[in-house]
Amino acid sequence: MMRGWLAADIGGTKLAVAAYDGKKLFARMERPTAGHRGAEAVLDDLTDMLRCCAEKAGLTEILGVGVACPGPLSAREGVVIKAPMLGWENMPIVKRLEERLHCAVRLENDANAAAYGEYRMGAGKGTESMAYVTVSTGVGCGLVVNGRLLSGFHEGAGEIGHLCLVPDGLPCACGRKGCLELYASGTGIGRFISQRKGEALTAKDAAHMAEEGDQDALEAFRRAGEYLGRGLGYVLQLIDPECVVIGGSVHNALHLMKDALADTVQRTSYWGENPDRWLRVAELSGDSGLWGAALLASEI
Repeated sequence: MMRGWLAADIGGTKLAVAAYDGKKLFARMERPTAGHRGAEAVLDDLTDMLRCCAEKAGLTEILGVGVACPGPLSAREGVVIKAPMLGWENMPIVKRLEERLHCAVRLENDANAAAYGEYRMGAGKGTESMAYVTVSTGVGCGLVVNGRLLSGFHEGAGEIGHLCLVPDGLPCACGRKGCLELYASGTGIGRFISQRKGEALTAKDAAHMAEEGDQDALEAFRRAGEYLGRGLGYVLQLIDPECVVIGGSVHNALHLMKDALADTVQRTSYWGENPDRWLRVAELSGDSGLWGAALLASEI
């Protein structure tokens, strides 16, 4: 008889699940999300994957399931308020999964789950507090303070991607203008280099070009680092975490923006000196969210 937990990390591109025995993740499975098929199809796929994972792992009893999901969502209510890439709106995912899997389910914002994973098992291990910042399509953030996730009154703590840094800046999908993620994300980097070169390019393209010394590409990362540094400066000033961990698809290019980021943080925060002390790169690769979901499930 084998008992354990299940974890799910839900993204707009892929669904990932794994089993957790209290020590390691195993029996991992992935499948394209294909959200265009509709809300029920995504939920059906997720349920099927969790059941298959439990069988593959040899679990005779599922002790709980942790689910990391993009928001906005309410972890307290167990509801995904709106996730357009999944076709979900006011989806009571906790209730629906509990009915199907007959065990307790815990929902958490994907950035928070990734933060908790890195805090317990990755780059933040051994600290009392940390900020995890994911830089990819957008910019997200999860905060751990005194060993606990900081969720906030509206369960929206850490939304630094929507700090207004340029009052009359670019329009954001959130309905406001000048949000941090428009300038510091992979999308923002891709937009900048595309405008400079007059062709459609991505942040990945820009990174390759920057490594070869292209000045426009280097400027794209310097500029992104400066904006990200302003956001991190506010986080350090307000929350005073022991470290900041950078994850997401752009984290491999952190070295291209580190100097600008560090210089800006030092100008905007009391605590920004010596970035080698407080600035870290995520260590769990693409599994930060799965690890966080698994650990949170084990605490149900």
